[in-house]
Amino acid sequence: MIEFTTARSGAPIVRYSGRSLVSTVDPLREAQRFVIQAPPEGSVVIVIGAVCDYLARALKAIRTDTRALSIHLHPSTAAPALTDPDAWWPGHRQPLFDFLSARISESDALRVSVIEWKPACDAFACASTDARETVVQFVRQNQASLVTVGALGRVWLRNLVCNYPAIKPARISREAAGRYAAAVVVASGPSLEQGIRSIRSVRGDVFVLATGSAIECLLANGITPDMAIVTDGSPFASEQLRSIVDAAIPVAAPLTACRAIGDVSGVIPFIQDSFLEPDLLAFQHEAPITLASHGTVTASAIALLRMLDSWPILVAGLDCAWFAGRSHARPHIAERYRDVASTRLVPSATAGYAATRDHTRVGSGWTQDRSLATYAQWFARSATSRFAPLCIIEPSPALSTLDRCDSPPTIGPRTHLGIAVAPAECPSPAARRLLLRSRLEALARETSDVLLHAPAASTPLPASVFDAGRRVAISELLRYERDPSPTSRRELGDAIVARLDALRGCTR
Repeated sequence: MIEFTTARSGAPIVRYSGRSLVSTVDPLREAQRFVIQAPPEGSVVIVIGAVCDYLARALKAIRTDTRALSIHLHPSTAAPALTDPDAWWPGHRQPLFDFLSARISESDALRVSVIEWKPACDAFACASTDARETVVQFVRQNQASLVTVGALGRVWLRNLVCNYPAIKPARISREAAGRYAAAVVVASGPSLEQGIRSIRSVRGDVFVLATGSAIECLLANGITPDMAIVTDGSPFASEQLRSIVDAAIPVAAPLTACRAIGDVSGVIPFIQDSFLEPDLLAFQHEAPITLASHGTVTASAIALLRMLDSWPILVAGLDCAWFAGRSHARPHIAERYRDVASTRLVPSATAGYAATRDHTRVGSGWTQDRSLATYAQWFARSATSRFAPLCIIEPSPALSTLDRCDSPPTIGPRTHLGIAVAPAECPSPAARRLLLRSRLEALARETSDVLLHAPAASTPLPASVFDAGRRVAISELLRYERDPSPTSRRELGDAIVARLDALRGCTR
């Protein structure tokens, strides 16, 4: 039972089952002592189990450079904070994960601290467990994203430098498109081998958008996709597009995707990374397509289709799990290179076993690692959003909470326009190369002005300089974030400028 009363200091307090959740004398002073005795690190502090926002107020008073986000575990404890944009409670207009995403940037995710108010966490144990799991998932996902960008950022930028002058830009022309009853996104999970039959049974009525890794399996089974989508920037991903280089199959891709997009018949460029891409794609008469970076190309494919029409979407090969030691449907290009990578000391079978040894069993023959579990949770959490597929064809146990398609799928009349493409008006390759060079020069000058010539300051780095650092100088950036000394500031500036200059040299 929830009760409201007043402390001796006159401040409001909350009781649960007869026990006060804060001091009955002076709850604000109690919160201040708590913060002083165990001062949290980081520029953002998440308070789990906030009660009347006393901890947040204490943090703001003692650590003026810290932003406090309050997570209330029961609506009653949030009564004084209902107008606070940095407070969340059960019944809030945003789910907790979205609330955190809207208030904590990727750079701030490096400097997040979490504190828990034990009386409230004990009183609302189930709610505190849910909140804790959501916070952990949010921080892990954002830090993993930063690590990924740091590890691959230079590869992505080199791809952008090579792809921008080389691609044959295309635009979407809905007027020239045929009509379809639904769209099918084809991923390359093991279940695609069974899902092929369902796709074939409705092929004439559906628009097929294939992820790069699913192209080979589709073609081997006599299904030619209407469009492909690729976001992977690794050299290996280029091999996935080789089979359609000579075919009139358009490819949707960001400029940072693999370099094979420069060889295909037409590329529908979209912005997935706000770094440089908006300026480089400004030549398009219509606003460029912008898709959030989800970490999985299947989610990007679903988002693209949802953006274009309200048609039903079926998804095949989306498993978020391995089956019988395989991560993809066969045939798959990885099968060709498995034995090539094998050595006498580490045979391919040994490497495969090592990769699955720490997997968790999620069904008969199905296993899952932690990263796939994160993706499965993302799709389950997005089940009511615009990224949600209508239904899954042959879903794995990892996605059992999502709707399952009939076999064969039941679809309606052909009332939705598909996607046709036409060449886009764009500057010549030489003009694009010159524009790219000027953008890199401007960014190098800005970095030099901010980090090498301006007086040292504790203010956050400009977004453009931070974005450049996380892509080309992640080690120096993390060192600077931990210790913003003049030396680490100079090292960061030197590293960014040198690597941008090297990229600019590739545009000649």
